[in-house]
Amino acid sequence: MKKKFLIVALILFMFCVSGTAYAYWDQTVVNQNSTVIDIGIGAILEVDVTVTPEEGNRLVPVGAFKGEGDVDEVFFTYTVNLNKIGQVLVTAKNVMIDGDYLNNSLVLIDVYATTPNVVPSDTATFTLVDNGSEEYEAEVNVRVMISMPADEAQYNMIAGKTITFVLEFSAEEV
Repeated sequence: MKKKFLIVALILFMFCVSGTAYAYWDQTVVNQNSTVIDIGIGAILEVDVTVTPEEGNRLVPVGAFKGEGDVDEVFFTYTVNLNKIGQVLVTAKNVMIDGDYLNNSLVLIDVYATTPNVVPSDTATFTLVDNGSEEYEAEVNVRVMISMPADEAQYNMIAGKTITFVLEFSAEEV
């Protein structure tokens, strides 16, 4: 009887330990400077992104008159790796300007594979393809723009401010 109880207890312990390890992996947060995302099926990874134009440049609204060093788009590229065929859903969320959600609707985020969308979309699904080494990968591109504010007062509320957002990567089997 003791032997059966010990075996059952050992099996339960193994399930608890593996469940805890999986739960830890599932909640991993990736460093914002990482452009390579290694993800497993069922995992959800979040990448904190800070929009920083190249030194000497500043982000201005799309359609605004551009002076020296003004850009109306900032681009990010991520390589997503998976150990089996699958799909990755990428969603941009929690957009803030200087730590505030006020006026965040002016920030346009476009998640795409190879060609930017005419109408920006903050969500995209990628099917990962074999890279030749039994790993599967997809290239995820992100374009960030600012739409034209309604007036000068609204422009002054966002001009030169730090834009941040979260990219959420979730993987599933196909």
